[in-house]
Amino acid sequence: MIIRVILVGSEGTYNLGVIARTCVNFGVEELYLVKPRVEVKEALNYAARAADYLARAVVVDDLEGALQGVDLSISTSDEGF
Repeated sequence: MIIRVILVGSEGTYNLGVIARTCVNFGVEELYLVKPRVEVKEALNYAARAADYLARAVVVDDLEGALQGVDLSISTSDEGF
């Protein structure tokens, strides 16, 4: 089973760097970014040993593209739904 983390509309270069480090620490194979609101190149400064992992992140235009090939999805949000 491959685990893919998908972030939609990521904000904050520091946050993106920390998330990349966390993915590496927990063995997450894939990172997809849907319309990030930050420059991934800037976030590399905060990714530390996960910079290569973050540089390989797949950037897509919509959630459907990020979910392509996924059998099961689980989501969370800070939007108060």
